[in-house]
Amino acid sequence: MSTTHQDPLRAALAAQLDDAGRTVAHDANNEVDVRLTRTFDVPIAELWAALTDPGRLVRWFSPIEGEPGEGGTVRLVAMGVEARVLACAPPRTATLTWGIGGDASVLDLQLDAHAEHEGATTLSVRHHVGLNEHYETYGPAATGAGWDGAMLGLSLHLADPTADPVAEMARFPLSEDGLRFTADCCAAWERADVAAGTAAETAHRRAEATSAFYRGEA
Repeated sequence: MSTTHQDPLRAALAAQLDDAGRTVAHDANNEVDVRLTRTFDVPIAELWAALTDPGRLVRWFSPIEGEPGEGGTVRLVAMGVEARVLACAPPRTATLTWGIGGDASVLDLQLDAHAEHEGATTLSVRHHVGLNEHYETYGPAATGAGWDGAMLGLSLHLADPTADPVAEMARFPLSEDGLRFTADCCAAWERADVAAGTAAETAHRRAEATSAFYRGEA
């Protein structure tokens, strides 16, 4: 990458690592809420459009097929995800099923105008995942680090909606910066795992397993 592209990307990497909030919560239904939040310096309508307009999603996330409205089903072509829109209240909330290879979970998106900073909006991504063998092996980072990468792409898109960072982001995970970013995200999710009551040794093992998976070592 050229320097003109490197500097904005590295600034975006630092902002995602430093500015995002990460929490993990266990419920009584043997499920875990993995939550990632971040405030963006755009109005709520602009952020909602970036998250729901197929013409914008293709620029930073994935091409989609299907009907994105409430009750509709969409397919995220780049990821092989099929999502059914369970509820949608523009421009504030949406709840979707999230299915990959027969494994289904539930995703909640919530947008709130920032109380102190006019024109800014806080996005909360809450992914409900099963407390299963996969989670016991990889922990919250397996879900959370992926959403960190998505928020990184979203931040680049919001900074320049005319840009198309998808190709660059496709190469990013295995680059030197990408591997470092993923490792740092896994470490951040390790801290969230410990804060949720997981033993430090277990949380570290999970985070290391996820980081190794992203490096292609698992």
